[in-house]
Amino acid sequence: MPRPYGLVRKRLDQFGIDTSHFTRGRGRDLEDLPRNVLASAAAQATSVSGVLRILGHRDTNGAARARVKRSLEAHGIATDHFTGQGHFRGSASRHRKSPDQILRREEPGSNRTKTALLRRALDDLGVPHICAECDIGDIWRG
Repeated sequence: MPRPYGLVRKRLDQFGIDTSHFTRGRGRDLEDLPRNVLASAAAQATSVSGVLRILGHRDTNGAARARVKRSLEAHGIATDHFTGQGHFRGSASRHRKSPDQILRREEPGSNRTKTALLRRALDDLGVPHICAECDIGDIWRG
């Protein structure tokens, strides 16, 4: 269900009514950021939330992110280095276990290591997907 403000905003835009003199209260200072301050924050950050954090603003709702996005676009500041929701997309996790940590004998009764982790560890070591005893590959009987 659309929110009342959204409906009013849509109608104002539809009829071309100028609302630039309206004030929204808190958060207005984000729209008045100088280009150099915003560009510096964007260069250091990997997301819009990161820009807000660097600027010292709380990222409590979508309105703050929307204002920063609009400001970045208005100033023509590049954001192609932003990684989006996957904050560490393209880089290895700090918590990623090495193949040596995954491929080791555990104590009897301990939890079983997930198949995906075992396969990834073998791939990292370059072990082919072929049985050492019978030479059958990944696919057996179709």
